Amino acid sequence: MVSLILLSHGDKTLPGIEINHNGKLNLRGPLEHVNLVNSEKIPWFLVSLGPYPVYSTNDETAAYFKNLALDSMERPYIGLLSKSADGVYVVFFIHENSVRCFCIDFSALDRLALAARAFEASSEDDIFYLALPTRSDTTIFDRVLENKSSKRNQYVAPRNPSATPLSVAPLSGDQISAAVNKITLSGLRLRGLNPLGSKDRIAVRELYQMTRKLALFALRKYNYGFNGAVNQEVRLSDVQDVVERLLQAYADVE
Repeated sequence: MVSLILLSHGDKTLPGIEINHNGKLNLRGPLEHVNLVNSEKIPWFLVSLGPYPVYSTNDETAAYFKNLALDSMERPYIGLLSKSADGVYVVFFIHENSVRCFCIDFSALDRLALAARAFEASSEDDIFYLALPTRSDTTIFDRVLENKSSKRNQYVAPRNPSATPLSVAPLSGDQISAAVNKITLSGLRLRGLNPLGSKDRIAVRELYQMTRKLALFALRKYNYGFNGAVNQEVRLSDVQDVVERLLQAYADVE
């Protein structure tokens, strides 16, 4: 399905923007330019639709996006944030010499904040994942989160040459929680932050707790029914992606 829209930028109106989508995109009225953004820094959990390919046969519109493409040569992740009349935000960006777009939903931040407060009020924030089917492979921690020493501890299982490869090994409920904890700490330390020894340790502890709890909440998407992901396996790469994007949103300043 193709949606034909207009983009308003100051006193300029760009017609003939064609968005090729799957039928779920519903924009009311023209889009209004808001600002330039770094599309790479937008957390994935804010993305509600897309990405979709964008075309135009209008010369003025094509020239406008050509300038955006030229800017992307110096700023690879530059994106154009726009807003529809009904409050839908659309980001246009350059990908492999073509224009694409995706929609973002800022209301997800409110839902995450509510979930975080609910987690803070609960002493058993891992109960959702503890209910997931248990899987036997725990060697993934030994191969990624621990150093190369052969010293064992309570978190590391013995090495097993026949274990599932790192990138595809599924995690059980207990392993998801432990992986989130370890990867969050690792991500903070890579940024020079330590919840125990940092000068701003109170703020760092808050950052650790918030990132950990929101990561657990975000990973619930693999067990929701409305998106067809009931009992879908969670892998270490999924946990790493969620935690890193949360830390980018909360700790990194461009």
